[in-house]
Amino acid sequence: MTNRGNLKFLFAVAAVVVLIFANQSAFAAIVVENLTGTLSIKTPTGEVITVEPGQPIPQIPNGSNIELITGTADISASGTDVVNLLINNSTAVVKDGAKVSVTVELRTGDAMMNVMIGSVQVTQPDGTIQTISQGSHFSAPAPAPVSMADQGIPGTNPADNTGRQGDAKQGIIGAVKGY
Repeated sequence: MTNRGNLKFLFAVAAVVVLIFANQSAFAAIVVENLTGTLSIKTPTGEVITVEPGQPIPQIPNGSNIELITGTADISASGTDVVNLLINNSTAVVKDGAKVSVTVELRTGDAMMNVMIGSVQVTQPDGTIQTISQGSHFSAPAPAPVSMADQGIPGTNPADNTGRQGDAKQGIIGAVKGY
């Protein structure tokens, strides 16, 4: 190969390297490791990705929201990359090289976050912001269940019972067995 051929080859290689790194810079260096449960990722564009145990974890764009539904996972964000970790009704901002370990209990839904490296800020449902430092943890109990009656779903509130058993006894509607 001539010098001119070598130069063209080097430029071609350099162009490919630049394209590869330019493409990767669109994604944050957000890493999820040791996933044992279900993970939900919502990208800044609104795309929702669900990752089950054993599935490959996709590249996670900077500014995404991550929620561990069940199980455990270690989550980190390097440099200026940021990921919002939803922990029940609280949100932890993982950035600046911080790394956390999160566990969500399958039976109760209670969550625990341990800060392994750095520190994270947690915004609680009442708006309180708390900084959790390396070696410390944050507990987030599962939210209390809301009954369907409290949600206003028709037919689920006992007070809305139309008295169909009484109507049956009076012969207004057909007899209902067992009443």
